[in-house]
Amino acid sequence: MACQFFRGKYLADRMLNNIKQEVFKRQVRPKLLAILVGEDPASQVYVRHKENACNHVGIGTRCDSLPFHQF
Repeated sequence: MACQFFRGKYLADRMLNNIKQEVFKRQVRPKLLAILVGEDPASQVYVRHKENACNHVGIGTRCDSLPFHQF
């Protein structure tokens, strides 16, 4: 079986451009709502990356934080 190579950056850029075009065609702008529970730094970084990706293609974002209560 022959190996197939993909240019990941090129494919990702094409996908993001397609998403951006679809977002701007819509009358209602989509929005991502993230809810963070607690103050885990890794979760905060993850959500920030999602926010950046959404902003890049024109999707709105909102992040709500809730405290973590152990029972």
